[in-house]
Amino acid sequence: MHNRDIVRTFTQTAESFNAAAVTRLPETLGMLLELAQPTSAQRWLDAACGPGIVSRALAPLVGDVVGVDRTPQWSISRAARLPPVSTTCASRSAT
Repeated sequence: MHNRDIVRTFTQTAESFNAAAVTRLPETLGMLLELAQPTSAQRWLDAACGPGIVSRALAPLVGDVVGVDRTPQWSISRAARLPPVSTTCASRSAT
């Protein structure tokens, strides 16, 4: 029951979260990328990636980005906006 509640809640917030300006401030993403120092030879896993804001920032800088999120709507939203990023919907119990 708890997992269904989580998925339902986050599904309802996916689009509004993705549209919020605060979630993609250039200063924040810039600082994150500076700390991460991504290179084109790297493959990144963006766990609990939501709508893929960090994945989208990394995609042009690295060899591959895989975004994983528990909520299917986040994966669908992300895939529609950024085809080069692999998307997966998985729970923590998935093998």
